[in-house]
Amino acid sequence: MKKSLAILLAMVLAMSMASFAMAEEPLTFEFLMTYLAVGDGNMNYNEGNPVTEYLEEKTGIRVTFTQLPATDAETKLNTIIASGDYPDALFDVRNITNAMLLEWAEEGIIAPVEDLIAEYMPNYSAILKEREDIRNATTAPDGHIYSFARTDGGIHMSVPNKIYVYGPWYQAYLDAGNSEVVTTEDYRAMLTYFKENDMNGNGDPTDEIPVSGKSALLQNLINPFTLMGSLNDLYLEDGAVTAPYLKEGYREGLRYANSLWEEGLIDVELFTQDTAQVSALVNRENENDRIIGGFSDLWDGSYVNASIVPYDTYIAIGPLEGPDGTRQATYSKNDVRASSFIPFASCEHLPELLTWLDYLYSYEGTILMAYGLEGISWNWSDTPSISGEAKSIERTTNASELYAKNLQWDPNAPCYRTPEIKYIESGVAGGSGIDLYVSSMQYLPFADESKAISPLLWQTAEQTEDRSLYEEEIKTYVAECQAAFVSGKMSIDDDWDEFIGTLESMDLEGYLALMQEIIDANTH
Repeated sequence: MKKSLAILLAMVLAMSMASFAMAEEPLTFEFLMTYLAVGDGNMNYNEGNPVTEYLEEKTGIRVTFTQLPATDAETKLNTIIASGDYPDALFDVRNITNAMLLEWAEEGIIAPVEDLIAEYMPNYSAILKEREDIRNATTAPDGHIYSFARTDGGIHMSVPNKIYVYGPWYQAYLDAGNSEVVTTEDYRAMLTYFKENDMNGNGDPTDEIPVSGKSALLQNLINPFTLMGSLNDLYLEDGAVTAPYLKEGYREGLRYANSLWEEGLIDVELFTQDTAQVSALVNRENENDRIIGGFSDLWDGSYVNASIVPYDTYIAIGPLEGPDGTRQATYSKNDVRASSFIPFASCEHLPELLTWLDYLYSYEGTILMAYGLEGISWNWSDTPSISGEAKSIERTTNASELYAKNLQWDPNAPCYRTPEIKYIESGVAGGSGIDLYVSSMQYLPFADESKAISPLLWQTAEQTEDRSLYEEEIKTYVAECQAAFVSGKMSIDDDWDEFIGTLESMDLEGYLALMQEIIDANTH
């Protein structure tokens, strides 16, 4: 956004907010929100929260929050909808589907807001003009907008699957005269080294597991041979919805993974263990007790407990290069959540509510949502930011403690967090922020956004039902066969024709045609 436009929007917003502040009695709005799992349950937006108090003082609008229960939230929400006694808005309520929005719109529970956005929300209007993906994700097939989006701003959301290795072991591998891991064969050599040496120095040369984790590892092992997409493995190839399963590269990727398995380099529990089981192996206080040489996931924090194993103990290596020089990473369009805020048609002062909401989408408002109040939750620092800027935001204490002390709002609140805001935080070595940034930057140059399919797709009830049936059957079958091919329970040579034939009998072609139809309809 150009500075002149930003200044104009700020002036308009300030005048609007000032008019609210002049009122003797503040307008009060009631929000229904998701149960707050952060801060050990101590976060309370209604009492003693400085962000809530600041917003009321600034805008002259009071907001009260009712939380959905921690368990069975969906049932409680459905009960409220059925009762007809609605709050003014849903605020950060999760798992609201497009089908639910269309049903509520048809019943008149929610109403179009695009005209009100144009009149009362200069910040959000500018976002919709700048971000086609947000506009598409929030514009229903009838051309109306019923909800408001939020963005995360983290580049790790765009490259959600990375290979991590245990730093001390990797350094020992390099010190032994080996080169950096780049190719699939480099990766094999490193895992073999981990397996054949007493890496943890406990006197037992057989307890090391070169790579563990869960089946997400396969994406990174197959990508050097053919691309695995972010939406149920699907991706776009010159605009056409494509499944990797019919490609010879997919078969070769499984063959490569199977060879690692046969050599004892992959954890035999890869396809059966859960996150807690992997974490229990990773988070061991004594370095001599650590047996996991690496894993593959969104980030090392998926398994690492930083109070036991510092974040920078496991380090990311870039995507592997295949035998023909192919080096690519899966791109995912997961930065946007389309239904972060949903006003109800029964709200009596909707223009005022949307003017209040628009502040959260300003630069200042997003900083407030992401970091809390200056002087309480953070201060400016001369420490370089994560992205390398000279000045940065430095928290007064770690984020989890700020939540526990009820000093902030959950950072998943509606706002427009860009990478500029996401990475303005101080780049403290070993911190989660710098860890995510550095690992993601190793993958982003190899990820092609044009091949990614958005998960935020509007579709008819019939399309929803058909897609669900296709995906339930095909996803389950593919996952079972992947595990069987890699573990050797199915032969990549002898059983391959049966695998392809079964996919054809499940109407894989019809599934791809349906997805193409849905995606084409979502291109505005």
